[in-house]
Amino acid sequence: STRWLNLPRAETIHVDGIVMLFACGLVVVTGLIAGLLPALSATSRGVFAMLQDSSRGIGGSVSRAGLRRALLTAEIALTVMLLVAAGLLLKSFVQLRTANLGCATENVLTMSYSLPVKQYDTPQKIAAFHQALVERVSHLPGVQAAGLVSTVPGAGWGGDEVFTIPEHPATKSSLELDAMVRLADPGYFSALQIPLIGGRFFSEDDRLDRVRRIIISHQLVKRYFPKEDPLGKRIRIDWDGAPATFEIVGVVGDTLYHVGRPTKATVYFPALSGLGGHPIPMSLVVRTLTEPLSLSLPTQRQIAALDPGLPVSNVLTMQQIIGRSTANASFSATLVLAFAVLSLLLAAIGLYGVLSYLVTQRVTEIGIRIALGARREQVLRLVLMDGLRPVFYGLAIGLAGGAGVGLLIRSMLYGTKPLDTLVLVAIVATLLVTAGVACTLPAWRASRIEPMQALRTE
Repeated sequence: STRWLNLPRAETIHVDGIVMLFACGLVVVTGLIAGLLPALSATSRGVFAMLQDSSRGIGGSVSRAGLRRALLTAEIALTVMLLVAAGLLLKSFVQLRTANLGCATENVLTMSYSLPVKQYDTPQKIAAFHQALVERVSHLPGVQAAGLVSTVPGAGWGGDEVFTIPEHPATKSSLELDAMVRLADPGYFSALQIPLIGGRFFSEDDRLDRVRRIIISHQLVKRYFPKEDPLGKRIRIDWDGAPATFEIVGVVGDTLYHVGRPTKATVYFPALSGLGGHPIPMSLVVRTLTEPLSLSLPTQRQIAALDPGLPVSNVLTMQQIIGRSTANASFSATLVLAFAVLSLLLAAIGLYGVLSYLVTQRVTEIGIRIALGARREQVLRLVLMDGLRPVFYGLAIGLAGGAGVGLLIRSMLYGTKPLDTLVLVAIVATLLVTAGVACTLPAWRASRIEPMQALRTE
């Protein structure tokens, strides 16, 4: 479809004049805002106040120090909120990557093909190609099992159909009975190790003129056959506009059509049936003993041996399919984490700078304290607590704001609560350790001040 051509792609993103102008303008505006408060503070003070700050006072400029602490508290609060968002998204991404698709994902190779309609114009030709391909691939060295399905787990919706159940009274609209549709061959479920819950898998007998049999997923049983045995029951469905009735011969475990999305009721039709009389795009799944991509070329050679002109697409492992499903989550987590780490670094630098400034302003006070008998460890503790006080305030404000952030991004989370205890504990520990490291050097310098030298500096 041509509408996909208008979507932005990664290769179209580049640095140009507009981007450079925007970046330069943002830097200038940020610099102006950053210098505005000190400028206003300097111009609003009288000569007498400036002389007082320059005199032998032991406290320095209280208002200026208070402003720095307030700005630092706000910076730390914003950092905590970013860390909360990054932590939640990162844990959600890990949960997505380790999500159970309901089938084998290790050492599984997949590839797609679509038989041309003109060449494969009868159900017999379609079934013969599918069966011959699976037999050829199954005998390749290193292959444990092979099968066919119209859409592999994790690869997307793949289509759905509305159906009715003849054995059930028509108490609801038939539009409410809906299920995803898949075509599968007899070896598919064993190849992907999808468990059989009841009944049987498809067999070689479920083909061509004996196609009125289906397998359903456990989710469909829970939704439409609660507290009853579905085996032997029938469903009526329109296949290519022609209503047909199918008997349920098996129930299998649920698989995810997309990582992070809930399971959906699914109906499996026999792929060797030639339903509809025309080819349907299929995917070959191959479970291997070794690295699955090493069997990519041998498998494609088997396809070429049956039909040299048949193109093959989407040669992927199941792990790569999962990676595609989680690409958006990975990008979001990485981007927010990068901003959070940068913000944490800036907060640490700001904390170090503010505390160093305050120590410089209080050199005389600290010298007098030591001269009057204060121990150096007391001075160290005093300066550390002075530096960590805005950290504690910022942490409290940031955690409160982080709770709101967690609720705001709840729809982006998977297997993670908006107020995840593990994430919050990790954030608190990270911030306290970073703040402690940033405060240690100025506090150590303060505890090493010599009283006589400090008094001479005024």
